[in-house]
Amino acid sequence: MLSDTRLVGYAYTWIRPPEEVYGQSPVTNQDGIGFNYRLHFGSVANSLNVTYGKASVQIPGGGEARTVGSFFAGSSTAERGAISVRIGYTSFLGDLHTPNVDALFSGLAQFGAVASSAGYPAAGAQALSLGDRYRLVRFRYYIATASVNYDPGSWLLMAELAKVSATAAISDSVAGYFTAGHRFGNLSPYLTIAQVEADTKREPGISSASLPPLLAMGAAGLSAGLTAAINALAVSQKSLLIGARWDFMKNTDLKLQYDRVRLGSDSSGRLGNVQPNFQPGGELNVLSVACDFVF
Repeated sequence: MLSDTRLVGYAYTWIRPPEEVYGQSPVTNQDGIGFNYRLHFGSVANSLNVTYGKASVQIPGGGEARTVGSFFAGSSTAERGAISVRIGYTSFLGDLHTPNVDALFSGLAQFGAVASSAGYPAAGAQALSLGDRYRLVRFRYYIATASVNYDPGSWLLMAELAKVSATAAISDSVAGYFTAGHRFGNLSPYLTIAQVEADTKREPGISSASLPPLLAMGAAGLSAGLTAAINALAVSQKSLLIGARWDFMKNTDLKLQYDRVRLGSDSSGRLGNVQPNFQPGGELNVLSVACDFVF
């Protein structure tokens, strides 16, 4: 619902759109072409939008995620009075490169070659197969979304759902949120509940039962690294957001927001730039203040 204004904080009520849904696609811009067509059916106005191009995102801590070939997005938004309903679909082929991810899949390829040459072709073939199956090169990513917004003036009700299907080491997931707010003159308090749940892929890794000690240690380390990578890409968290927006002067607002976030077990949620000693799971609190203005 907010894709067109995601980088314009003044355009929406929160400080940040709920990361459970809007973090499903970290892409905020693309280079390409777009097509928009508006039509009317009586009192209903409908807008059809299609974009096609390429995109890239820099990853905190080093690395890049980028599309390979094309990034397609299409949506249809219907508006009647105070109600807006939107459905959308996005798909792309992508590459994800970070120092840790590249080292992991390079290690699987090297282990496969070493194990095969040392007389353990089954373990070598297993390592190579895992690398091919989970390698984050030319992976497919699909997002289907549905949202509704009711804004008659004094009230604001908004809900969105997003379903992700993906290949490689990225797990499928479902996300959604519901927001309710009320305007008291220039003051607009609001409450949001949000959740994203991943269908985490389970991978036992390389079987080390018949391997000599050194190869068994290597297999165990690579298996642990693969599990960590899968868990890092399987985002699960729940959030409660409480905040208020104060439009204290023309074209300027002041916002205060408190986020209570509960991370899924074995998940770092939507946190960026996670440090090596971070323990997945648990809870965190975020208090934010922002001032938005347009000119």
